[in-house]
Amino acid sequence: MDQYKSILCPIDFSEFSELALRYAVALAEQNHSRLIVLHSIPVSVILSGLPPFPVVNEPIWKNDMEKLLHKAVAPYLCRELKLETKIESGDAAAQILMTARDEDVDLIIMGTHGTGGYEALFMGSVTNKILHKANIPVLAVCKPTRSVLTGDPNEPLLIGKILCAIDPYHVNLSV
Repeated sequence: MDQYKSILCPIDFSEFSELALRYAVALAEQNHSRLIVLHSIPVSVILSGLPPFPVVNEPIWKNDMEKLLHKAVAPYLCRELKLETKIESGDAAAQILMTARDEDVDLIIMGTHGTGGYEALFMGSVTNKILHKANIPVLAVCKPTRSVLTGDPNEPLLIGKILCAIDPYHVNLSV
């Protein structure tokens, strides 16, 4: 039985999202899942104290993003993989959550840059927002100190252990 019918992998073309895409491809292949690779183009830039203003030439940006998205998924197109790409515009976290809902996604796999402290406070963290607002499992992929992915893209994903941290004060353990 396939555990995940549909997986969403939002990418921002960073090394973290490229690694998350490798995990997403491996899990999609192992589960015979549909894989949706999403990129969200920001519609506005918000500066402190100023109203948001629209990005100039959004259609040009979209064309550039389509090329980058195709380049990111190109290594995986020759596989037996149900791969779809989507480009949306707007707040990345909102677009990820909306796509997960609209596409009936079972799992979100995304990279995390590991921002914390003041950096996360001022810049925000898309991954953090998704972790707190998603009603489905989220696999946050960081830059690992050791790899569970080999250099061979045909090798299976080698996850040996998973740590699941819980807060016993906010979880109903009487199942």
